[in-house]
Amino acid sequence: MMLRVMSKTLVLMFSGIVGQFFTLDSSHANTFMHWHGFLSQGYLATNENNLFGNTEAGSIDFRELGINASYRPYRRTRLAGQIISRTAGKSDTGEPDLDYLFVDYSAYSQNTIGLNLYLGRVKNPFGFHNESRDMIFTRPGIILPQSIYFDRVRDLALSSDGFQLSSEYRLKGSYIDLRAGYVLPRLDSGTEVSLFRSDLPGDLKGKPLLVSRIQYSTTDERFKLAYTHFDFNAEFDFPDDSVGEIRFVPQIVSVKYSVGILELLGEYARRTFYFKNFPLPEKQIGESYYLQLQFLLSDSWKIVGRVDQFYADVNDRDGSEFAQQKGFAVPAHSRFARDYSLGLIWSRGNWLAAIEHHRVDGTGWLPVQDNLDLSKTERQWNMWGVMLSMRF
Repeated sequence: MMLRVMSKTLVLMFSGIVGQFFTLDSSHANTFMHWHGFLSQGYLATNENNLFGNTEAGSIDFRELGINASYRPYRRTRLAGQIISRTAGKSDTGEPDLDYLFVDYSAYSQNTIGLNLYLGRVKNPFGFHNESRDMIFTRPGIILPQSIYFDRVRDLALSSDGFQLSSEYRLKGSYIDLRAGYVLPRLDSGTEVSLFRSDLPGDLKGKPLLVSRIQYSTTDERFKLAYTHFDFNAEFDFPDDSVGEIRFVPQIVSVKYSVGILELLGEYARRTFYFKNFPLPEKQIGESYYLQLQFLLSDSWKIVGRVDQFYADVNDRDGSEFAQQKGFAVPAHSRFARDYSLGLIWSRGNWLAAIEHHRVDGTGWLPVQDNLDLSKTERQWNMWGVMLSMRF
């Protein structure tokens, strides 16, 4: 009920903003509403630990359903939104969620320069895959590289409420795209659990944050290079009226190169945490990276291999110091993860099927919600996944 009310309110609000503040020529507007959707059903099994539910016993509780629509009431103005239902363990229970809903206003467009303004709930420009991570058709496998795209804090990374500017500079055979925004992050109890390993008594409040990404790409997108920068700040109000402060600054460098049937893709992230009035180090630097190679066997078949590395603290890569500080109640392997995966993907038209295997050393990115007692997790584990998807 709240979701429907929020959706209608935002649509009416955006329509009012467009009508009041933009003088537009609607003579060339395409007033038809375009809508699309997708449905994906997965099966996950692990020999140790849980990923998106009780996967040690094998689980089909991994599905994604989305419906999106766009409407262009004026030549320069577009309204777009998506509602998604995602089931993935205790962190995502299948409840419908407003993924994004925004006004896209084309403020300036000439042969070499374009400028757009986005207002509302907008996807965050985060690496290569965040804006297209919703369905398997537009991401490289059943699960994304978890060292960069943490599913355990998916809502925080996925989209934010506020405004973003997008500027595109078109060059001969290439272009430069710049995205920057001032937004309010989406926080919930899952964010607290992921940050603090438990749902602490108190209230986590996010402050407006700056998001930005600059990307260079050839026109055929065979080569892409991007740099992403976030500056996230939050406060935690404890029951005793004391206040903790958190600052999180991730930076990502992304590179893609394609030649013939091969595609090489890699991303490197440096994550700096600052804590004040918390029983945590005042500063902590984490590091993540992955390297992925894709072979196009035919128009319908491709093989994807990936090496994915995560370290919570570059000064304690094996987690031994952290475990000692916690009296070994938390295992050292909860501070890192080294994931080696191989997958096969078939797609034709609006159908896709995928199968993949992961061999993982460490549990650094496992959802805490599905593994509340970290002392019972195993360092070495395997995951097998199958997914069938359709789009319409």
